Amino acid sequence: MFVSTLNSKQMKRILALLIFTILLNQAQAFKVVGYLPTYRFGILNNIDFSKLTHVCASFANPGSDGEFIFSHNLDPLVEKAHLANCKVFISIGGGGLSTVAEDTYRNKTDEANRPALIHSLMNFVLENNLDGVDVDLEGSMVQMSTYDDFVQDLMDSAKVYNIEVSAALAKWTGSYIERETVEDYDLLNLMSYDNTGPWTLSNPGQHSPMSQTTGDFNYWSGRGADKKNIIIGLPFYGYEFQAAEVPAWTWCEIVSEYPDSLYQDKTMTDEGVLYFNGISTIEDKVQYAIDNGAGGVMIWELGQDCFGENSLLDVIDAKLKSNQIHLSQHELAVNLSVYPNPAIEQVHVEGMLEGVFRIYNLAGSLIKTGDLRQGLIDMSSVKNGFYLLEIQDEKTSFTHRLVKM
Repeated sequence: MFVSTLNSKQMKRILALLIFTILLNQAQAFKVVGYLPTYRFGILNNIDFSKLTHVCASFANPGSDGEFIFSHNLDPLVEKAHLANCKVFISIGGGGLSTVAEDTYRNKTDEANRPALIHSLMNFVLENNLDGVDVDLEGSMVQMSTYDDFVQDLMDSAKVYNIEVSAALAKWTGSYIERETVEDYDLLNLMSYDNTGPWTLSNPGQHSPMSQTTGDFNYWSGRGADKKNIIIGLPFYGYEFQAAEVPAWTWCEIVSEYPDSLYQDKTMTDEGVLYFNGISTIEDKVQYAIDNGAGGVMIWELGQDCFGENSLLDVIDAKLKSNQIHLSQHELAVNLSVYPNPAIEQVHVEGMLEGVFRIYNLAGSLIKTGDLRQGLIDMSSVKNGFYLLEIQDEKTSFTHRLVKM
């Protein structure tokens, strides 16, 4: 763990956020997680974030100095998602890491350098008003001897900020992850796809069969993951096995070119056979998640969908509603405003007049508690810095990040 101090960039960011929307700390009964790579940021206006509970912006990674870098402005995404009560995570890693990023993870996740690397990541999350970190370290990165220590320390620091930590996990590297780490992740996004692909030209076939979904779910629940934290991966893409190559197709490209294949899982092309998950299989996988107590489903990736007619996100939403699952009811917005934030002498809590408040510092220590009277909290004795404010009455309990100047 570490204690952060305010820098000029953080102050500018915080000063712009004078009024916050507070969300109840209520676990969502079913989650729909969608990944959004940087090369899809141009379609933000096409995405219906009300049909998602989480979006993972991918990918941010450290430079050689250990500072995390993201190539796009996150503000528009955060604003649109939060207006729809959709959480925004930053995803680190990815399947195609640069040599610089890979070397940094290997060199700076050791005991001596790890605190600084996590400090950089937490500052990135706070500065961008994000809700979580998604650890998408894959392949040899999972096999690092420091993987578990890095993730466990990251989780410890994230809890101080009320930040969640998820992971994108593949079964073939699962044995390298300690059981405690598996148990502690808030969400496990299962990459139940790419069973075959361009790297196995001689092995054509379905790259995301139902058998992989069931096998992955049983494997990770057997490794200690709580079923309600397991998120089943859904591919919004397919592979065309040709004689000499295996190009990838997005779902929208598939159904635009082959409109009769909506409910199929493969179609013949002029060059070979195209394999994918059609509407029926997507529905079956969503139903499997519901019937088996999984936490939800995950999409790779949102930009591969059709927007409007033939949208797979709409298919998922319709399947949930047919099961009486309405995402908008799972996380209730509380009409509370906390201001001014940053605070100077006192804080006003508009929307709640009575209750008990607690203020924690970044080390997790309780530094001030008392009764909320007429919606006011005296901050005069609190030193400048970052804090967590917790307010509780007979019916609700919530926390929020708070700054004292």
